[in-house]
Amino acid sequence: MPVVPKIDIVESVEDLKELMKQQKSSLAYAKVQSLYFLKMGEVETVRHLAVLMGRGERTIHRWLSFYKKRRNRAIII
Repeated sequence: MPVVPKIDIVESVEDLKELMKQQKSSLAYAKVQSLYFLKMGEVETVRHLAVLMGRGERTIHRWLSFYKKRRNRAIII
């Protein structure tokens, strides 16, 4: 059964776009981009997001878990 992420992304789409531009590493960019895709509704499941990002599902779960715990741009750290 596909896993639908239950996450409330507090940043706006515009904020996420700006954050993506500010990232200096590809990893940080990918983490913010994953939030952007979720916020825009481009993906519905973690599996779809993982395939789109070229990462494993476990990695995506780890990023989202970290974001839930820390909020506000902590995902890029």
